[in-house]
Amino acid sequence: FNDVMLTGAHMTKQGWPTQVGPGRHTLGSNYFWYFNAPIGGSVEVYSDMDYLTDEWQARDHEYKPEIIAAWSVSYAAHP
Repeated sequence: FNDVMLTGAHMTKQGWPTQVGPGRHTLGSNYFWYFNAPIGGSVEVYSDMDYLTDEWQARDHEYKPEIIAAWSVSYAAHP
């Protein structure tokens, strides 16, 4: 969490506009912060990604495109 927040604060000070974040994904449960790159496209800063072990079992997940994060800060309304 600290790495994402510190990196995000640094990128913001360097003029990289936030696209969405910071937040935490529902699948993978990693922390994220998306930025609009100055040369175009998007960049994701992330940390604490889940990993699979030999005990991992595949299962169904109900897809809900409107829910990308357990929590997130959106700056779209506050440029």
